[in-house]
Amino acid sequence: MKLPHILPLFALALLALLSDCKCGDKGKDPNPRIGYLKSLAGNWKVNATNVTLDNKPQTGYENFTLAITGTDDQAVNGNFGFTTSGLSAGFTSPWDKQGTFSFAPDDAVASSKITRGDNVTIGYAVASNTLTLKFNYQGSPYTAARTSEVKGEWVFVLTK
Repeated sequence: MKLPHILPLFALALLALLSDCKCGDKGKDPNPRIGYLKSLAGNWKVNATNVTLDNKPQTGYENFTLAITGTDDQAVNGNFGFTTSGLSAGFTSPWDKQGTFSFAPDDAVASSKITRGDNVTIGYAVASNTLTLKFNYQGSPYTAARTSEVKGEWVFVLTK
């Protein structure tokens, strides 16, 4: 048996196998914003009466759904999308039917703040299957209604 001839082939095979290893990578995304978007992406629904305006419970959001979508490139460069559904026609809301988000420019802040396409900054927190959104809305409602009906501090607690 020619063991000395097989040993170099075995060493080359082992070297090829190990060179493909991503040791220490642990599956982390190269840009933290990609991970942030992955935690935000999905269909989020309001859990019963978990919508408040200036600390007062709001009705009419029982069927509200926020769908957040986007690619890795959109997470890094901004403008990942959202759509909303489940609100009655003509319902006064601080949410448009669709739009975009972008992460805050600072990576440290991007883990907790996004900016909507209408320049509303939204604080967010994801814990397990719960998404909490907090924002101060001072714009016009996305339906024909009095502006005073939507202005103020909003909190949405949604679940996947």
